[in-house]
Amino acid sequence: MSSIIYMLSGITLVLFIVTDIVWTTLRLSGGGPLTARLANGVWELALKIHHRRMNHRWLNNVGFSIVIVTILIWGIVLWMGWTLIFLSGERAVVNAQTSLPADAIERTYFVGYTLITLGLGDYRADGSVWRIATVIVSANGFVFVTLIVTYILPVVSAASAKRQFATYVQSLGKTPEDIVIRAWNGQDFGHLYQHCINLTPMILSLAQQRLSYPIIHCFHAYEARTEDSPNLALLSETLFLLEYGVALEHRPDPTALYPLRSAITIFLDTMGSRGIDLLSPNPQIPDIAKLQAHDIPIISEAYFQLAIEERRADRQRLAALFRWDGWRWEEVIDSTVGINAAKLL
Repeated sequence: MSSIIYMLSGITLVLFIVTDIVWTTLRLSGGGPLTARLANGVWELALKIHHRRMNHRWLNNVGFSIVIVTILIWGIVLWMGWTLIFLSGERAVVNAQTSLPADAIERTYFVGYTLITLGLGDYRADGSVWRIATVIVSANGFVFVTLIVTYILPVVSAASAKRQFATYVQSLGKTPEDIVIRAWNGQDFGHLYQHCINLTPMILSLAQQRLSYPIIHCFHAYEARTEDSPNLALLSETLFLLEYGVALEHRPDPTALYPLRSAITIFLDTMGSRGIDLLSPNPQIPDIAKLQAHDIPIISEAYFQLAIEERRADRQRLAALFRWDGWRWEEVIDSTVGINAAKLL
């Protein structure tokens, strides 16, 4: 009876963890059932601690730690599952010299070195069925290592893409008002539309990367100027000023602004589809008076307030994304000092 329990338990663990690994690394639509819950659970706990005492340097280490823990859990559960399977047969593993049945520790050792394909040879499988099982274990270990590499490389690439996007936006200005003022040449906004065109595919790519590899949101930069979500909000607020704050006849070509706005919306929809609560209090309102001080024609205050109400939901979703990524709106999108106001603790 115990042999059947060992066999069924082992098969269940192996199938479950293999499914989770393949789902996470190859399915490209979110983490597996174990990985997703582990990543979200650890991240939510880290955020609770972080929001009590803002420490971006500490949170910066969480993403890396989650990846390491995830890989360790995959390996341990896979090892445990195959060990249970080999415990189910009385002579599944024997000593290569004496042909005596191996005990539990020796079978655990045998499965471990077979998974990492060392092939030491001091223990061997006894019987055709267990020899075939040993080949499957070895193949399973080889595929496991391959999938880990397949998983890590795009995650590292996505983390680099986040930094590239953030750096691009930062080169345009430090606050929404700053970007608009810098682009104004006295008559129009020059080639700002070209930057909007360039940034659109970058945002769409970031959205798909976050959907395919949710662990990416746990990679938290300790400076807001190198993080994607604060700069996404910075860009969105800049668009808000261009679309609703600037006088109609002086606004940039909407055919350049609309795709960028759509890309930002798709990014937020992607985050929402992962079950993240994207409701948040209203964030700080951009200061159109600063635009007027630099002779940029603006709409009336009454119309601007109507626009704020119209875009309330989108701005709340941005603020919620901020919080999920470990930031606070007031410490990043600060019209007095800019995005570099993030605390470095």
